Amino acid sequence: MRELTLDLVRRGHLGARADGPFEAPGAVPPAVVAALATRVDRLGPVAREALDTAVILGAEIRLDDLRAVLGTGAGIGELVAQGMLRPVPTQDDTVAVEHDLLRRVVLDAMSGAARAERHDVAHTALKGSAPSVELARHALAAASLDRHRGVEAAVEAGLDALGQSARSDAAEWWLTACELLETSGPEADRRVQLLADAGQQLLHAGDDRARDVLHDAALEAERRGRWAVAARAASALARLGPTSEAGEADREVAALCDRLLVRVIEPGPRAVLAAATTVVHSLTGEAELCRALFSRAEADARLADDD
Repeated sequence: MRELTLDLVRRGHLGARADGPFEAPGAVPPAVVAALATRVDRLGPVAREALDTAVILGAEIRLDDLRAVLGTGAGIGELVAQGMLRPVPTQDDTVAVEHDLLRRVVLDAMSGAARAERHDVAHTALKGSAPSVELARHALAAASLDRHRGVEAAVEAGLDALGQSARSDAAEWWLTACELLETSGPEADRRVQLLADAGQQLLHAGDDRARDVLHDAALEAERRGRWAVAARAASALARLGPTSEAGEADREVAALCDRLLVRVIEPGPRAVLAAATTVVHSLTGEAELCRALFSRAEADARLADDD
């Protein structure tokens, strides 16, 4: 990185006359940042627009994507000539920003609103050609302009991740979508559904966060009267097994399951819940109750089969 090298030479750390051992700077020297900012400011308006767009698209950028978002190829050649964009040898038709510090300097020069607007343009231009993960990144960065689009993009990215058996990634996308959804009103039902979905994928992935996510999903679904969703989350939670030496958390889960068994009317979900509830009650030594719950699960399962 030429700016950093020049600054180190100026301060006597590098070069023929450098004295003493080299000491890497603990932070990027202000002179380096200033030098980069000066290089950027010297660009013409067309090249500057191309650079601003390139850094929004990422550290490595497909030229077709950059042209699509810009609506033109103008300015790209100047950036390549200046060394600010460099061809990626292992990938055809792909360039990389010269270095991460340059990308940071350009991004820092933009206001939050300007970044959101550029991500908004990128999402619109690349929809239909870019992977769902990339589209979700742009939609989420522009969520201040269109929150619902951010939610849908994150959900879609989660579904694609699940299709590739990337359960933790799917859960992360759905949890991100939950952060954008309101906790009351019509959106809350969608939120609790996604929360339960995320918890189940974390459970399958062996992620320690599964318990807390499932617990929150079950309680929130119970508060909203979404009994089937609550039963699904509670059933998964119950199957996790013991949670503490004292067993207090197990009793809390057992009480939750007991409450939901009274509320759930569909025999299928109720059968699953009754079977899972036997697990948590077995941890508290309630053998008779476990037998009753198991019988109930069998009876509900037969009803579900008949339906």
